[in-house]
Amino acid sequence: MNKKLLLAFLLMVGMLCSKAIFAQSVNVTYKQNAGILKEIVLGTPIKMNPNVVHDYVTITLDPALKDLHKTISIYDILGRLVTIDLFEGTEKQMFLQNLSHGLYFVKIDSPEVSIVSKFEVD
Repeated sequence: MNKKLLLAFLLMVGMLCSKAIFAQSVNVTYKQNAGILKEIVLGTPIKMNPNVVHDYVTITLDPALKDLHKTISIYDILGRLVTIDLFEGTEKQMFLQNLSHGLYFVKIDSPEVSIVSKFEVD
């Protein structure tokens, strides 16, 4: 894998979405209704199983993100959008058997918060 290309992509994602969270333990403050700020504490905001994907991946979000309106986007290593879909609740199963082998990024996005993680397709 080309580390410079990966770094460039990660910087691009960061510039496009300054509120991005790379999957780790974090505290997040986000806008709720009428400008009121609410702090939520996340453990690991995103879990993916299996991380090395063959046919499908199950993505589980922290329960604190349950009620947010979210989309899920998959990008290839070059930053090209592969698929986008709605993400309702805290768990989503995606069938990815059409993806080529390689490294991909998943982005969970809402007006309040964005989470970016990576996975490998074997």
